[in-house]
Amino acid sequence: MASNQHNEAMRYLWIYILVGCFLTGRGYGQNLIPNPSFEQYDSCISPLGAIRPDPGIITGWLSTNAATPDWFSEDCRSAPVNEYGYSYAQKGRCYIGMINSGGYRENIQARLHRPLTPGNRYYASYYVKRARRYYSICYGIDRIGISLSMNRVFNATTNFISSGPAEHTPANVFFTDTLNWVKVTHEFIASGPYEYFLLGVFMNDNNINSLTRNGVLNTIVGTYMYYDNVLLFDLDSAMEYTNTVINTCTDTTITGSGRNGNFTYQWFDGDTAQNKTLSGFGKYWVKSIDYDSGLVFMDTFSIVDNRVNITLNLRDVEICKGDSIQVSVEELPEIREILWSTGATGPAAWLKDESTYTVRATTQCDTFQQSFKLTYRPPVQQLYDLDTTFCWSNILLSLKLNQDLYRWYYNDKLYVQWVLDLTTEGEHSLKVTDTVCNTESSGKITIRTRVCEDCIRMPNAFSPNNDGMNDLLLPYFYCDIQQYELRVFNRFGELVFETAQPNAGWDGTYKGKPCELGVYFYHVKGKYGPGEHETISYTGDITLIR
Repeated sequence: MASNQHNEAMRYLWIYILVGCFLTGRGYGQNLIPNPSFEQYDSCISPLGAIRPDPGIITGWLSTNAATPDWFSEDCRSAPVNEYGYSYAQKGRCYIGMINSGGYRENIQARLHRPLTPGNRYYASYYVKRARRYYSICYGIDRIGISLSMNRVFNATTNFISSGPAEHTPANVFFTDTLNWVKVTHEFIASGPYEYFLLGVFMNDNNINSLTRNGVLNTIVGTYMYYDNVLLFDLDSAMEYTNTVINTCTDTTITGSGRNGNFTYQWFDGDTAQNKTLSGFGKYWVKSIDYDSGLVFMDTFSIVDNRVNITLNLRDVEICKGDSIQVSVEELPEIREILWSTGATGPAAWLKDESTYTVRATTQCDTFQQSFKLTYRPPVQQLYDLDTTFCWSNILLSLKLNQDLYRWYYNDKLYVQWVLDLTTEGEHSLKVTDTVCNTESSGKITIRTRVCEDCIRMPNAFSPNNDGMNDLLLPYFYCDIQQYELRVFNRFGELVFETAQPNAGWDGTYKGKPCELGVYFYHVKGKYGPGEHETISYTGDITLIR
């Protein structure tokens, strides 16, 4: 079983890798310079002054002012031997030459294949070589470079031109080699959607240093330089990209690789090796950059956590006995199999018997399980006839009714309160119905009254001392008393107090004089209750204290 799961996981893994490898996208990682090695031309003419302000012989390139840079071609027999020395092209069979002497400037410009993207990083390079034979006493200059412009640049003079943002080589770095081509590079962030690229010298003479043949710095600017193989490309836009997606259930370590070939590598974390160990879930990338051709490839490696948290959201259910119910879980795309404890499969199952059930959902990585109960709805309460007796005037029978499950009818009328209070004698009818399971039960309640022995209660002491507390001997009545009579006797059997008024009490005197402290005896009687009155009679003792 484990082997099958492993094979299944690997099948998904390889599918994603293949899709990632073949679904590549073409972007713009290419040289933006037209005719970068000056190989495209209309016809062979004199090499001197071949590049002019108006469209001329060399495709895509124009002069920036009235000066006219030179063009040398092996095809047209102006190279390798030319007016200023001897040189083959750095690439192909053609190259150009430009003078920078005093205020005289020869610079060239070309319209890019497309405008620069503001905020993107760009890489520019070109090759230079100093001409061997030039009449100036200068041996070489510094501060050559490139410039950018929104529009075509032209100055009717041959003087220095300040156009747009420029990049220069460092001060006091002189280009004096007449045998080998020297590569010059610049890297910058585009500050605007520039459309024209300029090549040459873009500083005035006060900011340029010269070197004589004797190695002495000189303030006189003058040199003749060959230029070839111009390159400009966007470092932030890939010509081709791939995305390798690896879906896994555990932290995985893979080896990511940049493209094979003459590339420089830039990983997401600054690493520059071709191969890199990638660990843990996440998205990683590497750029493979060919600084000679302007090719940029972007490869990403996505290690995706395929684990998901599934909540089945099942609750206990209740049905009427004999019925059945369909219970279901949400059929999420991450779930590959759903199995019920009844043996059913799929997102839903029909259940009938009262029991505890379990459902198990399996994803690519995990299994989630939940149990729930199916119970029968409680049967309707069986009501029985009730015959009960209460003390007269104290009738109260409270019945709590379950309104959640059932409907109740009191004396054939729907009753919607939680508590039913019965306070009158007689016969009452009660019925309960279950509208869900269609069952009912009914019963009768009969209430009767009786005489209670505690209808009258006497205190066991009183203190007639005029302090406002317990100064009179008075009974407590718990019923509607009639034909009341109270008599009090001393310990010699002599009657000391007598009344037929329920609210008249003994003040502890006899014939106007206070009685002695001690124990006295009482006899109380009366009648109460509806209809034929019930007779009650009590005797007891009472203590007189002061």
